[in-house]
Order: sequence, then C-alpha cells, then structure tokens
Amino acid sequence: MIQHTKLVDLQMWRTIMKTILVAAVMTCASCASALVEPIIISKSYTNNAWGYQNFGCLVDDQGYVYTYDVGKEQQIQKIASVSEEKMELINRLLVGTADGTVSPVRKTPAMDIGITSWTGLYADRVVTIKSVGRYSQTNSADEAEELASLIDEICSDTTKKIPSDKEKPVS
Repeated sequence: MIQHTKLVDLQMWRTIMKTILVAAVMTCASCASALVEPIIISKSYTNNAWGYQNFGCLVDDQGYVYTYDVGKEQQIQKIASVSEEKMELINRLLVGTADGTVSPVRKTPAMDIGITSWTGLYADRVVTIKSVGRYSQTNSADEAEELASLIDEICSDTTKKIPSDKEKPVS
C-alpha cells in the first residue's frame, strides 16, 4: 500500500511537472509566434487548488524576458531584456547546473500550496534547477542555487506574486 501511494504521488508529480514545462515553453498555440527564440530559463508557479493558477517568467536565449499568466487575456508579454554580461553568467551557471544530480521528489503534507519551479533548457534537455511546494526537488550542482537566485532577481520586478522558496507559497 505504501509503495503504491509513492508510485501514485510520483506519477502525479511527473504529470504536474510536464504541465508546468509545457505551459512555460508554449503557454498556448496562439502565443507561439510571440516566442521566436528558445527559452533557456524559467520560473513558474502552478496551483490546482481552488481553481487553476499558472504564471511565470521566461528568459529566451537572446536575453528577452517574458511574463505569462494562463488565466489572463494577455497570456504572454515581452517586458524587458537582460544584459549581455548577465546572459553570459546565466549560460555559465546553466552549464554547471546541467551536470548536477536532481534529488528524489519530496512530498510535503500541505495539499494546496502549489509548486514553484525553476527550470532551464540546455543541450535540448530540460534541467531542473529546483522546485518547492507540494513536491520539491533540488539540484546538487554548486551553480544551481546561484542560478535560481539570479532567476529570482531577473523575475522579481515582473512577477512579484510568484512565491520564492523563502516565502510562504500562495494557497
């Protein structure tokens, strides 16, 4: 019984993570034309409790910053850009983070806190930087926490409502 519950939780987590990644990479088919460049890093928040919330911040490989909110009419919007120096730092940290090992999924007892996820795209694969909330994971690479902090800094002015791992998640 315990093993079955863990398997169900893992399957649910995988489904949620796939949903987050699909939403972060392509919020909807009509938004695809707004994103010309591949997304290299993102921070997103998803919650299915008491309705559906899915919003976040994306940075493409040209340094443009986008926000999206699946629940809003304007689902994706280019709002800023980051400097060339910051893009070089992002790329260096992402390469190091891609070499890290991702921890097993940890489930928290709270059922309706959602998930905040920091992800990257490197060499055509999704890199988990970290996730916190209902299901949590960390990346063992030394660069992972610095990259997550950098993403927080880039996204902080644009997505103040996305909980960080240091805040109480929105329920």
